[in-house]
Amino acid sequence: MFSHNGIVAGWPESVADLARGLPIEDLVTLDAPTDSALLWALVRHRLRGGAPGVVVVSSEPWDLDDGRWGSVPDRHVVVAGPGSVVLTPLR
Repeated sequence: MFSHNGIVAGWPESVADLARGLPIEDLVTLDAPTDSALLWALVRHRLRGGAPGVVVVSSEPWDLDDGRWGSVPDRHVVVAGPGSVVLTPLR
């Protein structure tokens, strides 16, 4: 499952360089030419390539006994990478 609740500023020009890195099959099979569909294609491409570990971002904890869940403050972005999750305030 993938969900994008926002907007990609400058769509579509702002993501042209990222889209060039996708296999043509991923671009021509997008369900719709929208920012969310392209973001999913980028994520799917990284997952197929063996992207490190898993990070789940959800609006609420799915297991109240799991101490790993934490809230994301308003106006912050979550950046997840191999072995780290960083919360950065938006300016």
